[in-house]
Amino acid sequence: MIWDHELFEFLEKNRDKILNLEEGPLGHIIRRSCEIKADVVSKDEREGGLRAILNYGHTVGHAVETLSDYASRHGEAVAIGMVYAAKLPTAPVSAMPGSRSASRSSSMPMASPPAFR
Repeated sequence: MIWDHELFEFLEKNRDKILNLEEGPLGHIIRRSCEIKADVVSKDEREGGLRAILNYGHTVGHAVETLSDYASRHGEAVAIGMVYAAKLPTAPVSAMPGSRSASRSSSMPMASPPAFR
């Protein structure tokens, strides 16, 4: 979402196919995600800052997982974390519009479970 606008558009356009676990779109997402990760890591081998985008949403996501005693799935927890991270003043500007719309369109949770509030 942060690194590749075309992939984000692909996710939005192919939402139903992805949610129905169609092999073609899933293969494209996995392949492109691996390419993005490899590109980011090659540009920041010593973790100088760019690699932080690979952790986007994970800090809050891991807290959601822990507090739910791992009843929340990792992807759902990270989706919640992405929504919260986009609200932070340090969030990448390119992530702000995408986090909410991606979570909303994929039926992923957008808030922490009620027990955490």
